[in-house]
Amino acid sequence: MKKVRLVGKLIDLDKSSILHEFKSFNADDWITVGKPKWEVAGSSIIGGPEPDTHGQIFYKTPHSGDVVMEFDARVIAPSDHDIVWWYQTSLESKPWGRGYLAALGGWYRNLAGIESVPDFALSSTSNSYPIKSDQWYHIVSGAVANHHFIEADNSVVFELVAPDPLPANHSGHFGFGIFQSHVEYRNLVVYSPKWQRVDEKY
Repeated sequence: MKKVRLVGKLIDLDKSSILHEFKSFNADDWITVGKPKWEVAGSSIIGGPEPDTHGQIFYKTPHSGDVVMEFDARVIAPSDHDIVWWYQTSLESKPWGRGYLAALGGWYRNLAGIESVPDFALSSTSNSYPIKSDQWYHIVSGAVANHHFIEADNSVVFELVAPDPLPANHSGHFGFGIFQSHVEYRNLVVYSPKWQRVDEKY
């Protein structure tokens, strides 16, 4: 059974609705932003390498409301930083409108955290979460009732309640990113999450 325990909330992915499950990827279903080239074929999406720049790739079909992404990712040597994913991100403005990006191994010091888009204001970061080249990480991340989180390899490494919540009917896209890095993403499942409140006791 797959559950994610946050402060005051329990997400049950087994009972959640699956919005998309990608056993393979079709390039025609994705939108790219920025200079780096993306390889979209078979069971993986691979971005980079491209020095001194960044790039994103978004699924064309938007979603509304809460969303949780589950996927595997690795940085490809000699890269050793920045596994990046996006969710609830509006593409109505160019290159994007409101939404969020999250990362492991980012922000110069191997941090885990989340930024709000389009101003790229750092919402919060955790303590260092060093990632290693060519090692696969299993990531579950997203937002429920404006409670954002990152779980890596079955441990919650980051969570926050954003101070400026998106409207309940906000329509956005999910996707991946790279920043001067070479990263592979695979086994993506996107959920409309089922969750319940839980009492916290000392």
